[in-house]
Amino acid sequence: MRGPLRAIFFDLDGTLHHGRELVMSVVARVARAAACQDPRLDPARLAEVYWRVAWEHWGDGYLVNHSSGEELRLLTWQEALSELGVHDGDLPARIAREYAREIHRTYHLQAEAPRVIAALRRRRHVGLITNGFSDIQWAKIEQLGLRDLLDPLIVSQDVGFAKPDPRIFAVALERVGCSAEEAAHVGDSLADDVAGARGAGLFAVWLRPPGRTLPPGATEPDRVATSLEGVLNIVRERERGGP
Repeated sequence: MRGPLRAIFFDLDGTLHHGRELVMSVVARVARAAACQDPRLDPARLAEVYWRVAWEHWGDGYLVNHSSGEELRLLTWQEALSELGVHDGDLPARIAREYAREIHRTYHLQAEAPRVIAALRRRRHVGLITNGFSDIQWAKIEQLGLRDLLDPLIVSQDVGFAKPDPRIFAVALERVGCSAEEAAHVGDSLADDVAGARGAGLFAVWLRPPGRTLPPGATEPDRVATSLEGVLNIVRERERGGP
C-alpha cells in the first residue's frame, strides 16, 4: 500500500488552464488584423498556413533550437506571411506583437483550481512543473496568479530539462525535500506528464481531456481524473488507504 503524499505537482497548459480553443480564436483575429493591413492576404488562408508552420516549429526540439517564445512567435508569423508572398519587413513584427497582446488576455485559471489547490496545500507541498519558454510560461504564471498558490514553480527552460525527462521531476522533488514515492504529478499529456512521472517514480494522475481515451501502447497512469475536483478526490482516497 502506498503511503501518504507529501507533494503534488501540476502541469500548467491543458491542466490548470485550457487555452487551445482560445488560441485558435486569437490566431483567427490576428489573421484578420493582418489582412486589414495588407489587402493581398486572405485571413482564413493566413490562419491555416500559420497553424501548419507553428506545428513544424513548435514540435520536438523547439526549446533547444530557439532562445525565447518571443523569437519563435516572430519567426512563425514571418514564415507564414512569406509563404503567402508578403515580405513586408515590419508587418510580421507588428502582427507578432498583436498576437502576444491578444494571447495574454486568454490566460484564465480553471475556476475550480484555487479551491482545489488550497485544499491540497493544507497537508502537503503543491507545485508546478511546466514545459516551455521561460518568457511565455512566467507570463502565464503571473497572469494566472500562480506565484502565490504554488511552490515550487519549475519551468523547463529555467532548469535545462523538460518533461518527460526524469531530471525535471528530480529538481522539483529536491526543492520540496521528499522522495518520488511520496509525490504525485497531475497532467493532461500522456507522453510528458504520465510517462514522465511514472518514469521518475511519481504517482501519475492523468487529467483526461474530454473525448480522449488511452491509446494502445501508451503508458498507463496510476489514476485517471476528468476534473481538478476529481484529482482532489483521488488524493483523499489515497489518504484513506485507497489505491
